Amino acid sequence: MNGKENPTKATRFKHASVSLRCLLTGGAALTAAAGEWSEDFSSPPERAGWSAFGEADLFHWDESGEALQVTWDSSRSNSYYLRALGTMLSRADDFSASFDVTLDEVQAGLDPEKPFTFELAVGFHRQADAVTPGFRRGTGNGSPNLVEIAWFPDTGYGPTLWPTVIASNGRFNYSGSTDFTLLDLPVGRRHTLTMSFTAADATLRTSVRVDGAEAGPVKAVKLAATFTDFRVDTFAIRSYSDEGAGGSLRAKGWIDNIHVSLPPPPVDRIQLEPAGKGWATRCRVRAGWTAWLERSEDLAAWQEIGLPVAGEGTEVVLPDLLPPVGPAFYRVRADKP
Repeated sequence: MNGKENPTKATRFKHASVSLRCLLTGGAALTAAAGEWSEDFSSPPERAGWSAFGEADLFHWDESGEALQVTWDSSRSNSYYLRALGTMLSRADDFSASFDVTLDEVQAGLDPEKPFTFELAVGFHRQADAVTPGFRRGTGNGSPNLVEIAWFPDTGYGPTLWPTVIASNGRFNYSGSTDFTLLDLPVGRRHTLTMSFTAADATLRTSVRVDGAEAGPVKAVKLAATFTDFRVDTFAIRSYSDEGAGGSLRAKGWIDNIHVSLPPPPVDRIQLEPAGKGWATRCRVRAGWTAWLERSEDLAAWQEIGLPVAGEGTEVVLPDLLPPVGPAFYRVRADKP
């Protein structure tokens, strides 16, 4: 960073599942950028952190078309094309996502033993839950921690767009017919879907544009008084298994022009400075998060230093007044209770 850096002192700052490592000296500061990113699939998506879980052949990057080709096939296991957010979101956060989807073909209820409709979905989930064998979207009680747009093709009751929020305890937020909108996504048309969650009024709003023209309106979904909370840390295009469900689906199409907007990171404006015979980490901790200072002498074993500090959106100081004689590594860990 500059000629005054001391390479024997390293700080490693971590929030959620992503960590950032840098060398700092007294007076050097690190400010993390707000979480906002876009994906137009103009370059290999794995370079930006995308990966496949489950049956990877359901997702194919089309280099020449600069888009992601997707097959939603409910006869197969849960499969996701995903990108980690690097933070954890809850009902206390404002966040949004938009994407384009163009469908080439759609068949719902094609399994004679599962003749009803089934969903194709895009949105947010908690990765640790979504990859477990017991995660079943079609059962109504086995898919905790979801915030997604789910579309159900018509099998006799009309095509349905259903912005869905599921709590950490697996319970759906459900307010009857006010949660879903009868809306088709016809094949061959470019649909731009936008979902935006606002913490102040606990409401998920969705809009749809078809070839650039407004469609809908789509009913806003407000969290019910009995809804607890959710935790999501991943954005994904999802092909769910219909195990345990009464419906089935096979669809093919394209996803493009994804944009995700997230709140600022839980810890930023991080600065390491001398404090007596030791060191202190000065940083700002967002409200709703708790921060710990941790120290390691080998980057393998970590020890908590001092007491945790509850964030209030203001600056805090996390000191280590008795550091070891040799090199030490520090990190700030932030968790959402």
